[in-house]
Amino acid sequence: MKKINYLYGEIRKSEAAPIMNILGIDEKSTVIDIGCGNARFLCALMKESGCKGIGVEPTYEYYVKAQARRKLKGLGDRLELKNTHYPCKLDSKYTHAIIHGCAWEKSNIMPVYRAIPKGVKVFHNSFAFNRENRNMDQAQFMVKTSYLRDLGTRFWYHKK
Repeated sequence: MKKINYLYGEIRKSEAAPIMNILGIDEKSTVIDIGCGNARFLCALMKESGCKGIGVEPTYEYYVKAQARRKLKGLGDRLELKNTHYPCKLDSKYTHAIIHGCAWEKSNIMPVYRAIPKGVKVFHNSFAFNRENRNMDQAQFMVKTSYLRDLGTRFWYHKK
């Protein structure tokens, strides 16, 4: 995998309920958050919906913060964390994927996307993915993030 631009930012916790409703996330769901950072958003989503979570974070500093947050929120049995790049070996299957890939190139996003099983609902912010899949039917949503506080950023949703 080529070098990834680690633009750090996160979806704001206040977006957990709207995203949960958009994606149909509930207590039967398992959400993989690719590029979960410190897992603040993933933990909020898990608390709000009752779902299980998988956080994949390649930056060790944020992975350590995610571990601390998992412990603080009492999610040890429901939140699997990986300090690696995705695709990677996972201990559980998932129903929803959130991909934080706005700065990724085609060489990064496409292997990640190909690793996601069919039937999974995908929520992403990758312009490179959209350039490669121009004819794909996707819904678009503006989501408040830490890196574009006032405007928010575009995310797209589709079922693979």
